[in-house]
Amino acid sequence: MFCMNCGHEIPEDSDFCPNCGKRVEQEDDRERTIVVGDEEDSPSEPEEPLYCTNCGQPLSPGDAFCMNCGTPADSEAFKSPGTSKAPRTHRGHRKVLVIGAAVLGVVCVAGAAGFGLTRLLIPAKVKVISGLKKTVESALDSDASMSRIIGIDDMIKETKEGRSQHSLELSLPTSGLGLDITLLSNQKDQVSLSTFSPKWNSFGIDDIVLYQQDQRFYAGIPDAMDEVIYLDMEEGLDELSDSYLGELLRDYTGEDLADYFSPKEDLDFIEYCSDELMAIYDSMEVKKDGKQKLTIDGKSQNCTQYQVLIPGDCLVDLFEAIVEYSADLSPAVDLALRESGWEDFIRSFEIEDMELTMCLDKKGRLVASEGEIEMYSYDSSTPEIISYDLRLLGGGNPSDQIELDFDVEYGLASGSTTLERNKTYDKDSGLEDTIEIFYGGSTWAEYNFSYDSESGDWELSCEIEGDGIQAEGEISDLKRGKAMTFSLDDLSLIENGQIDESGLIELRYQFGDLEDKIEEPFDVEEAISVSDLDEGDLENMTRELIGSLGGLF
Repeated sequence: MFCMNCGHEIPEDSDFCPNCGKRVEQEDDRERTIVVGDEEDSPSEPEEPLYCTNCGQPLSPGDAFCMNCGTPADSEAFKSPGTSKAPRTHRGHRKVLVIGAAVLGVVCVAGAAGFGLTRLLIPAKVKVISGLKKTVESALDSDASMSRIIGIDDMIKETKEGRSQHSLELSLPTSGLGLDITLLSNQKDQVSLSTFSPKWNSFGIDDIVLYQQDQRFYAGIPDAMDEVIYLDMEEGLDELSDSYLGELLRDYTGEDLADYFSPKEDLDFIEYCSDELMAIYDSMEVKKDGKQKLTIDGKSQNCTQYQVLIPGDCLVDLFEAIVEYSADLSPAVDLALRESGWEDFIRSFEIEDMELTMCLDKKGRLVASEGEIEMYSYDSSTPEIISYDLRLLGGGNPSDQIELDFDVEYGLASGSTTLERNKTYDKDSGLEDTIEIFYGGSTWAEYNFSYDSESGDWELSCEIEGDGIQAEGEISDLKRGKAMTFSLDDLSLIENGQIDESGLIELRYQFGDLEDKIEEPFDVEEAISVSDLDEGDLENMTRELIGSLGGLF
């Protein structure tokens, strides 16, 4: 919700704007009105009566002026009975009361007119942007998501900041390969220990151990190699880049380690693309266009409709900024974009101004939109026209029920795609989620997921043109965000609509609190810095590693 006077965002249950102090407008199904005096959501408990110290007239806590004499409401004008003299009776003030009421009425009418003018000039654009934001936030933070049901965010936070232990058992039955991973983490003391145990048929391969102590990261294979190496992050990567290992990897990859592996500064998308987003906001045109009746969560609702115009050149600038943002996130992404030519591809397009409609429900969320975008490639005068019609009709989360029609025209060629989603969730019974994509009148892709809250059983299938995967397993010992056991009991391929029952992967993962103290897995005092390794050290380590694998062949 936004203030109609200054545009400042305010909590839904606020009566006044914390930024400018203006009273908040209340909205019903038909129109927005100014609420004066007692409001429906005001506290039901009676408040201690106040009196004007100038004339003794009883006053309400929400009064801005005394109705009898017009004295402004400040800290000295309003007093409770215990802090002021007893109220006086003024029978001769009837005329003054009438005049004061008339003045106050004029002020209220003028204020309401001012609010109405502000509402017409400013909020339409604010409401549309806010509606899009609310819909995205409700989709990302929905109770009907496995992330929320399991408590993934709390688990990640505990792993990064607290004490936790993880174990993972992974096997590939058809190939005989397997991998067991154990992670013990105590980030309150900046210590962690990871153990990787590869397997092949009945043979066990020596464990690979990674150990973190403050800013030092150690690595070794205790049963196969005498040497333990470490990387000190406080020393930075420049020293590593100048070492023998850095030169070897630079000759092999063509990349400098200091540039390639340096931790990137956290990039905020909104801040990174702020100029392009503000250009769209400043130049877009938004106007209210009546009401549209939609059936949301099985109930008919009048939604407010807006007409929106977005300049095409601003969209091109935003797409370019998104590509640059992706490239700056990682050198690997940057290399992939340059190799694929995607960056040049984006810059080769011209986009015409985009016209669309957007509908907001009573909660101010985007629930419907339709529009068309026309694009030209630099080497073609034939436009590519993309049109869409979107409906988000879920109750608690609009994106739980989606109806999307998507059409593309290029010259004489055209294609139509339809997407339908239906997601339901009940904390006692569980979750079901189905997505179907139709192309050319037939099913092109299908996704199904179900989770039984009582038994913990889950099933997943995903098919594209008859090929895909099917998986099933169980979630047990669930304490949201604190403990969980997750199992993938079977993962099979689907080919031409038929399921291969052989099974590809079996997996078991456990998460819980760290129970024991993390001990040093080797003598860290004897460890060698990665930047100090030379050619002879690498040859000896390689020889020892190959020797430990000899029993497998």
